[in-house]
Amino acid sequence: MKKASKKDNSHHLKKTGRTTATKGRILEVRDHASIRELIGAICKNHGFDVIQARSGDEALNLFRKRGPFKLVLTDFVLVRRGRV
Repeated sequence: MKKASKKDNSHHLKKTGRTTATKGRILEVRDHASIRELIGAICKNHGFDVIQARSGDEALNLFRKRGPFKLVLTDFVLVRRGRV
């Protein structure tokens, strides 16, 4: 009995330059790099396009230039370094 084979179209996508659609864009704002990268990787693995910012000011600029976003993920408190 012959096994059913699954057709692999990945080579076709590379040749035509087509990309798969994402579930949407997320803006992630976090001042801790390791946590930001971890959450970004999880979101990317779930099919989202992730734009990341290190501060509130950077996030506002990205939102104005590249928004709208499907979701904005942020720290509850962002540390203002160098300011008291």
